[in-house]
Amino acid sequence: MRKLKILWITCLLILVGISVHFHAIAAIKLPALIGNNMVLQQNAVINVWGWAAAGEKINIQASWQSATANATTSADGNWKTTIQTSKAGGPYKMTISGRDYSITLENIMIGEVWICSGQSNMDFTMRGLGGWKHYKPEVRDEVAKGIYSGVRMFTVLKDTSAIPQVDCKGNWLTAD
Repeated sequence: MRKLKILWITCLLILVGISVHFHAIAAIKLPALIGNNMVLQQNAVINVWGWAAAGEKINIQASWQSATANATTSADGNWKTTIQTSKAGGPYKMTISGRDYSITLENIMIGEVWICSGQSNMDFTMRGLGGWKHYKPEVRDEVAKGIYSGVRMFTVLKDTSAIPQVDCKGNWLTAD
C-alpha cells in the first residue's frame, strides 16, 4: 500500500511539472523596453513585439485607440506588430493577450522620446553627485510633489556580448 501511495504521488508531481512546463512555454514575454511607465513617441506608428508559443495569436489593445492590433507568433516564437499612437497624453494602459495569458502595462505616457548615448557624464547618479541633500529645497519639493511624474527614463544596463542581443536589461523609471 505504501509503495502504491509513493507511486501515485510521484505520478502527480510529474504531471504538475509537465503542466507548469507547458504553461511557461505558452506565456507571452516582452522585451525590457516594453513595460510599465514607458513613453511612446506621439503621432507615430510604433513597433510592439515579444515572444510566445509558435502559432499563438496575440492581441494588443491600447487604451488610446479603439482598434485592436493582432500578430501571430512565428515558428521560432517571435511576434511583432505595429500600433498608432495619439497626440501627447496619458497615463494609458495596454493589454497584450494570447491564448491563455495576458499582460497589462500601466502608466504609459505618449509624448516625445529622446535617445541619449555616448556621454560619460550621463552615467552620474544623484548619489554620485552628493545626493538630494545638496539640491535646493524647492527642487526637492517639486520632485516629491510629483510635478515631473510625466518624465520617464529607461537606462540600458551595461552588458557585453560577442553576438547581437534580442533584448536588454533595464526598466522604465518615473521622476519621483
